[in-house]
Amino acid sequence: MLTSGTVVDQSYMILQLVGEGGNGAVYRAMDIELRREIAIKFLHVGILTSAESTERFAREGRLLSNIHHPNVATLYK
Repeated sequence: MLTSGTVVDQSYMILQLVGEGGNGAVYRAMDIELRREIAIKFLHVGILTSAESTERFAREGRLLSNIHHPNVATLYK
């Protein structure tokens, strides 16, 4: 689990854990350069070791990219 204030990839500062599930953990973070709040999902170690897990994660991304609503996060790669 990451703690508040941790900087990831020199670009994102972790603010707090939002939730955790079977695939990974989602954190509220700050994009340091753009100065905007974002959500970052970190997958559990080994989650993409099977074709089924990889496809499930890709499907989640495709579904999220098709939703356009002010209360739903925008997907950035």
